[in-house]
Amino acid sequence: MSSNDSFHVTSSSASGMNTTWTADCDDVKNITMAIPPHFAGPGGGASPEDLYALALLNCLIATFKVFAEKSNLPFEQISGEATLTPGKDATGKMIMKSIAMSIKVVGSTDKEKCQKLVEKASASCMIINSVNTEKSLTIEIV
Repeated sequence: MSSNDSFHVTSSSASGMNTTWTADCDDVKNITMAIPPHFAGPGGGASPEDLYALALLNCLIATFKVFAEKSNLPFEQISGEATLTPGKDATGKMIMKSIAMSIKVVGSTDKEKCQKLVEKASASCMIINSVNTEKSLTIEIV
């Protein structure tokens, strides 16, 4: 990635917190967005909180996939789960307090190398490194 690379997104909504809206990114158009029921919204679409958790989890998965391929580490599948928990910071501001991520890699030929690459991916993921949210990670290699 060069320093000139960028990611462009757009979003547009009519008024009203019960109204869904759409967001676009370079390769995916018309993502239905909604305020989640947790915050008195209607649900029925991805929330900013969903996208935040997905960004962290999928950055880890993408980074692992790159490292595994460059390290010639075959595997059958990687899957993950994450639980994002909102809370308040020391000043009382609402924040995304913590995220607990769980990664499972199936069919690796070298479990020790695979474990190390998941840990390296977690430490190298630019999205994870860009946020102050407390992070925890469990890894299962089968």
